[in-house]
Amino acid sequence: MLSPVDLPGCVAWYDFSTPNNVFKDAYRLQAVTANNDLVGSATDLSGQGNHLTLPLNSTAQGSWKSATGTINFGIPNYLMAPDSPSLSLLQGTIFAVCQTTQTNVGRYIVAKMPSGAATIEYGFKTAVSETAMTLEVKNGTDGTATTAGSPAGNDGNNHIWMGTFSSGALSVWMDNAQNATSTTAAVFDGTGDLVVGGDHGSAGYTGAGIGEVIIYNRVMKASQRAQINTYLADKWNVTLGTPTTRTIRNSVDGKYDTYHLDGSLWGNTDGGVPHNKVSTVTGTKHGTQDSHRDTDRATAEAR
Repeated sequence: MLSPVDLPGCVAWYDFSTPNNVFKDAYRLQAVTANNDLVGSATDLSGQGNHLTLPLNSTAQGSWKSATGTINFGIPNYLMAPDSPSLSLLQGTIFAVCQTTQTNVGRYIVAKMPSGAATIEYGFKTAVSETAMTLEVKNGTDGTATTAGSPAGNDGNNHIWMGTFSSGALSVWMDNAQNATSTTAAVFDGTGDLVVGGDHGSAGYTGAGIGEVIIYNRVMKASQRAQINTYLADKWNVTLGTPTTRTIRNSVDGKYDTYHLDGSLWGNTDGGVPHNKVSTVTGTKHGTQDSHRDTDRATAEAR
C-alpha cells in the first residue's frame, strides 16, 4: 500500500487513527489507549521531525476518539510544531481528513501562523457557519490574505480536503471534486509555527474531528495527488468524486491554466500568458493554435 512518504517532498504527516502515533503526554511517551484520552502530543511520520505538542500556555487538551480515530478539539486547545526550515514553504500541497460537525466555529484545521496573528502563512480554515472550507495564503509582506473555498461537508462524515498553493494560484478540492481557484501574489514565508486544531495563541478551535494531515513542499502532479486521495479515501471510507477541471501546461510560458472539462477557461491562475479557449481537454492536442498547444496529453495530466 502507498505511504505518503513514498512520494517526494513530504514535510509533515500526522495520522491520528493509530494510537501509537498519539500520546497523552507532551513527550510522546504514553500512547493513548482509551476513548476520550486527552492528547498531549503526536508523531510526525514524515521523518522531518515536525512533531506536534501542546503549547506551553495551553489550559486544555483535545481528546482522542477511539471509534473514529480522530482528535476532537475544544476551547482553547490545539497542537503545534515549532517553525522549521522544512515547514517554510513558498509552494505546497496540503491534505486534511476531518469531520466538520459543529456550527459557529470558524478556525484553522492546519495552518502555519505566528502566535496571536490575524493572518497566516498558509493553511485550511473552516468558515464560522461550517458551510465552507478555505485554503488561505498570506500575500507577500502586506498582511493581506487570499482564499479559495469549497463546501465544508457539514454532515458528520469524513471528508478529504486538498489544497495547492504557489506564487500565483490557490486551488482547493473536497473529496477530489468540488473545487475553486484564486489568484494570489507572492506567498509570504514567515516564522510561524505549524498549528493543528485551532488558532495559535487564541481561544479558537476547529469544531472538527481531525483524522490525518499531510503536507508536501511542492505543488504535486495530478497523478500524485490522485494517489494520496485514493490512499486517504480507502483508509477513511470516503467516496471520491470526479474532478470538474483539469490544469494544463501553457507551452508559451511554461506555466499552468485551469480549464473546465467542457474546454472553457476557468482562470489563468499563475499570472502567465493565457491559453486560447480549447475545444477539448481530453484529446491529444489541447490548443486551437500551434503556439498555444500542449505537447501531449501526458503533459496535461502530469499536473
